Amino acid sequence: MGLTCSLPNFAVGSTGVRGCRQYLPGGQNPSSEHVIFQRGQSYFQVSIIYSGGMGAQQNQQYVFNQILLNFMFLP
Repeated sequence: MGLTCSLPNFAVGSTGVRGCRQYLPGGQNPSSEHVIFQRGQSYFQVSIIYSGGMGAQQNQQYVFNQILLNFMFLP
């Protein structure tokens, strides 16, 4: 079973690294979003689990997007 990407080929910050962005809607579990990417031989995952109502989720999603847009690897 492979990974289903909601947004394949997603750019992670200004790193030049491409990843898979997956959104899992709420239900029995809270909704969440995951970004999985590879650099060299290492794999990384950045995730957020949303809590609160729609307004809180929009604020959390904004912060998550800012983290992803400003992500960079240090030398």
